[in-house]
Amino acid sequence: MVGHGNRWGGRIGLVLIAGLLALAGCSSVQEDGYDPGPGRAPVDAPGPERTRTNLRFANTLFVCSGMTVSNGPRVELSGKVADFTAITTIEGVKLAINPAPGACLSSGYGTRDGRLHKGLDYWAALGTPILAAGNGTVVEMTYRADYGNMIVIDHGRGIYTRYAHLSAFGDGVEPGEPVRAGDVIGQMGNTSDRAIPVHLHYEILSGDYRTPKGSFGLTPVDPFGLGS
Repeated sequence: MVGHGNRWGGRIGLVLIAGLLALAGCSSVQEDGYDPGPGRAPVDAPGPERTRTNLRFANTLFVCSGMTVSNGPRVELSGKVADFTAITTIEGVKLAINPAPGACLSSGYGTRDGRLHKGLDYWAALGTPILAAGNGTVVEMTYRADYGNMIVIDHGRGIYTRYAHLSAFGDGVEPGEPVRAGDVIGQMGNTSDRAIPVHLHYEILSGDYRTPKGSFGLTPVDPFGLGS
């Protein structure tokens, strides 16, 4: 597990990030040519309170400009995801489909390069706030070579969400602690042991967590295939 000293910290950083996002005013951020390289989270100091923002789960979602998402949902000519709803319900648990306000969709759920892509990828500026998709409890908060800085939230009723490649963990977010829908749990990044673009990999999972594999023994589900 990543030590708690290896995080960014403070509300000042999040306020600056929110301001930059407001100035950007764009839901699709292209980062062609950007070669960030692998890396772990910068230094972060834990704070006494969890940060909340005035960001909300967006009611619309666009595919990233210039990208073709072969495994994505149906898209209108404008690039807007058709019939998109901000919140879906699975087993009575309400979850946001896009926990990264202002981000565009860069990859969908399904077969990609001959393998199952188990979640959705969202693309936005480095440091974009990532919000808890629903109420729950943090059950994993760690670094992995493949998923980078990663958080898993237990939402009850056998439903979980995973957030990967974070540049930093959210202020006051700790394993075993509750979170509310909309809490900032981290920031978008590209942490991994290999060079990857800045993005959020987001999964909705179901099943029994109490197995030797933990969250990796859960079954991924297609967020766009869920009932509302």
